[in-house]
Amino acid sequence: MIRRLKVTGYKSLKDVEVRFQPLSIMFGPNAAGKSNLLDALSLVSGIVTKKNLKEAFGGQRGLPLESFYYGDEGFERLRENETADATFEVDVELSPRVVAGVEKLIMEKRKGMETEGPPKKRITEKFLRYAATIQILPKTGHLRVLEESLSALTQSGEIKKSRMAFIEKKSISGRTRLHLRMEGQSHPSYFDLGLEHSVLSTSLYEPHYPHIAAFRQELSAWRFYYFEPRTLMREDVPLAEVEAIGSRGENLAAFLNTLQSGNGKQMEA
Repeated sequence: MIRRLKVTGYKSLKDVEVRFQPLSIMFGPNAAGKSNLLDALSLVSGIVTKKNLKEAFGGQRGLPLESFYYGDEGFERLRENETADATFEVDVELSPRVVAGVEKLIMEKRKGMETEGPPKKRITEKFLRYAATIQILPKTGHLRVLEESLSALTQSGEIKKSRMAFIEKKSISGRTRLHLRMEGQSHPSYFDLGLEHSVLSTSLYEPHYPHIAAFRQELSAWRFYYFEPRTLMREDVPLAEVEAIGSRGENLAAFLNTLQSGNGKQMEA
């Protein structure tokens, strides 16, 4: 579950913080920023789950440069700047389903590799905070990661001091890099700043990084829809097995037919 989102420098959101409940309803006039808030959540999911920033921004409305705040100065002035930054910070409560699924996956991958005994619980932190600062070079459109972190939280939403961050930016001997810690080990792996992808999006062995695996799985389950009832949801579509409607409501007829054929009780509900 998404518990909190803080966004700085993204689209019309100069500096916004929102806390969510299991059901949260946003309302307001046109151009108030409601859709931009959902776009920010979608982008965070993409930063973590897509293989690079280009793919993450590919699902956004408009060009990547249009995703950065330009305020009263206007878009043309933004294009003249050397850089533009956007920062995202999201607090997440891992769902029991995700935790159970990742624990099961780890047990399967480590089967026969560890001493017999009761299975060891790997995911002990339920509340996590992810933060990332993305920078664009307006003159070239190049995207890069300036900062990234993943930390455990207390239930009240404070950074847990008793647990080292799973990933954080640190400076050692005058060199600043991202430090990725394998759980149970003190010596981290190092990543340079300015990469075209997030560290969390890289391929990591789940038994060594269970909390990162669970966080990534949580975000991969997020779904965002912008229904278009007057166009796409009314279109004729070929008969096909469709397990989900599109993000704008397309393939609705085929989805309902699939649901009716395979799960009549759910269709009735």
